[in-house]
Amino acid sequence: MPPLAWWIPAAFRDRGEEDIDDAGIMPLRGQCAERFIHAIGVAPRQLRTRPNPEHREVTQRGFADIGKPGKRLNRFHLRHGRLYNTDALSVRLLHPPYRRVPWKNGLGSTLEIATDAAEPGGSWTWRLSLADVPTRAPFSAFPGIDRHLAVLDGAGMTLEREAERIKVPREGRAFFFAGEDAIIGTPVGSGVRDTNLMLDRTKWTGSLEIQRVHEHRSIEVEADVVLIFAAQTSDFLRCKTKEESCVLSADSTLLCPGLARIEASHCTLVIARIDARARPNVGTP
Repeated sequence: MPPLAWWIPAAFRDRGEEDIDDAGIMPLRGQCAERFIHAIGVAPRQLRTRPNPEHREVTQRGFADIGKPGKRLNRFHLRHGRLYNTDALSVRLLHPPYRRVPWKNGLGSTLEIATDAAEPGGSWTWRLSLADVPTRAPFSAFPGIDRHLAVLDGAGMTLEREAERIKVPREGRAFFFAGEDAIIGTPVGSGVRDTNLMLDRTKWTGSLEIQRVHEHRSIEVEADVVLIFAAQTSDFLRCKTKEESCVLSADSTLLCPGLARIEASHCTLVIARIDARARPNVGTP
């Protein structure tokens, strides 16, 4: 039995080599099993070791829908449910639990909402994340990285950069600064959480904004990479991309290339636009 068998539902283990036709997926054996687990968010090398609790929770949630008699796996989830990206970007829905990583300076932790890393913990050139800011603390240094910062929850946050005092926006366009800047952040009251877009400035340019939508409105976002995180919503958000339509629930994230249209109401959205920097033409006068 393959290494992942201990966390495959018993209903599937009992079927052995039989195709799981009623679930609408490939047989759970060999490379097919590895491909299926990879599709719902676990890096292939994790299959050769005991998965951590976050990987296990994500995978068990994916299996839950197809473990019921007569229940077919949602096609969109199988194709687009991965937590991490590949070079061939396609439309995906990302769901919690998101990966928690320590700050570089060791003074806190960050939730990685999405990156272009090939697997958890891999190197990235862009990253969208959330971080709780309970106390005054210096920011970690990220040489070569452009940063966009906004306050998602709480009363606010102020930044100190040499003699400059900056109020971090709670709505609209995020504050932009270089990762090399020496900055100290101070939360206003308790329960402050920020959202942060980081971009390798040699490869990407972009922007970050928070939209707090009170009445129904249509929102269009277009970029090489579009990220829309539903921080708060009282209902499902209707999304339409060039590839297909989907719904975005609370704490989930839409990742897509090109244009995304959203029908939104009574929600808070974190919207990131990421565009590749134009490469200089080589050999042209």
